[in-house]
Amino acid sequence: MIQAAGLILIASLTFAYNYLRDEKKIQIKDGAEVRVFKGDLFDDKIEKELGVIVIPVNTCFDMDAGDLISSESVHGQFIEKFEKDWDLKRKVTDALEGVGHRTIIRNGQNVNSYPLGTTIKIKHEGRTFFLLAFTEFDENDRAKCSPDEYCQIFFKLLKFADGKVQHNPLSMPVMGSRFARLPTNDQTMLIGLMISMIKLAGTKNPFKINIVVSYEDSKNIVFPHIR
Repeated sequence: MIQAAGLILIASLTFAYNYLRDEKKIQIKDGAEVRVFKGDLFDDKIEKELGVIVIPVNTCFDMDAGDLISSESVHGQFIEKFEKDWDLKRKVTDALEGVGHRTIIRNGQNVNSYPLGTTIKIKHEGRTFFLLAFTEFDENDRAKCSPDEYCQIFFKLLKFADGKVQHNPLSMPVMGSRFARLPTNDQTMLIGLMISMIKLAGTKNPFKINIVVSYEDSKNIVFPHIR
């Protein structure tokens, strides 16, 4: 009786541990792996663990804070971290040199707008960032991304990353949450969609992908439910 009670207790503790833990690992074919966990993309303490960091930006690759970019978005946080770093701004400008674009009028000024899915690689202060054109502005200057565009952009990112991460993990936020104006803002659903696209895309050079859920957004996610 005591032994049975002990087994039940162990099983209950094991279930509770798996249910409450803030991490989920999913094995993909050919050694690739997706790890979903709670954290901060800009945490210097886990820099090596994060590897190459994906920064979803708008198609204008803005590097100055303004009314159009939320300070709560990953793009906004990136700008805030490096806003006064002219060297980084120069690197972004140089990386976009020669990339096809169109000119749009925004706030009464002509600015360059690059195709959705355009990705540039920036090395700065010992870290590597992939800046990804993820949203574009509509006629009301609101950032948006349609479901079809979402999938195309994600596949373009994975194709760009294949062979360029050089054995480093590729870390990204939950793509499309809150600021892309997609039909759903369900974090667990978006993570599941991202994992499905990773499985579909495949890679010539398998690498590990981290999906980093912000501390605020993690409150609405039950990690064991992620598939």
